[in-house]
Amino acid sequence: MSINFNSLLSQFSHDLKNNLLAIRASSGNIKQCIMPFTESKMKNIDQAISDIDKKVNDTLTIFNMMVLFSGPTDNWINDNLEFSIMECLQQAIKNHPFSSTKYISLIKIAPPEIDFLVRGKKSLILGVFYCLIKNAMRSIYHIGEGEVIIYLEKNKDTYKLLFKYIEKISPLTTEYDLFTLGTPAHPGNGFGFITAAIKSMNGNIAFIQEPNSVSTITLFFPLNV
Repeated sequence: MSINFNSLLSQFSHDLKNNLLAIRASSGNIKQCIMPFTESKMKNIDQAISDIDKKVNDTLTIFNMMVLFSGPTDNWINDNLEFSIMECLQQAIKNHPFSSTKYISLIKIAPPEIDFLVRGKKSLILGVFYCLIKNAMRSIYHIGEGEVIIYLEKNKDTYKLLFKYIEKISPLTTEYDLFTLGTPAHPGNGFGFITAAIKSMNGNIAFIQEPNSVSTITLFFPLNV
C-alpha cells in the first residue's frame, strides 16, 4: 500500500494540534482549579502557564513549517534554482496556516506587482516569507487591528521587497515562539534565520522596528541572478 507522505503528515499534525490547542486553552484555568497559594508561589504558577503556552506555540510552529515544506521536493531541494519571487511569495501566503482564517485577508501586495528572479534554495525563501508573515500576523492578532503591506521595488542596483506592519510587541521580546524576530541588536531565532537565508543568496536585510509603530523589514536582492 502506497503512503502519501504529505497527507500522512497533515493528518498527524491535525490530530496533535487538537490536543495541543486543548492543553493551551486549559492552561488558563489552572488557577481556578487549585487551592489558594502565597504570592510567590502564584508567580511560579504564572511562569509555568507561560511556559506551557510557549512550548505549545513552538510545537505548532514546527508542525506548520513541516507541512509547508512537505510537498514535492524537486522544486526546492536544489541549491541553485532560479525562481520567481512573486510566485514564491504568493505560494507562502496561500499555504500559510493563517490562510484559513480572516487574518490572511490583511496581507496585501501593493501595486504594481513587479516580479524578479532569485537564484538559490526556494525552501529558504519560503521559510523567510513564512517567518515574516507569522511575525506580522502575531502582532496584528495582539493589537486587534492593522494590516501587512508588501512592496516590491526595483532600484539601480537591487530589487527590494518590503514588509510593513504595526508592531505591538516590544522588539526585545523573544518568548512567543521559535521564529520571533527580535532586533538586530537583540535578535530572536527568526532574525538569525532570515539574515542567513538572504545572505546565502547574495542579498541583504534592513530592519526598522519600534513598538506601537510601523515596522519595516526590507529584503535586498541583486539585479542579476
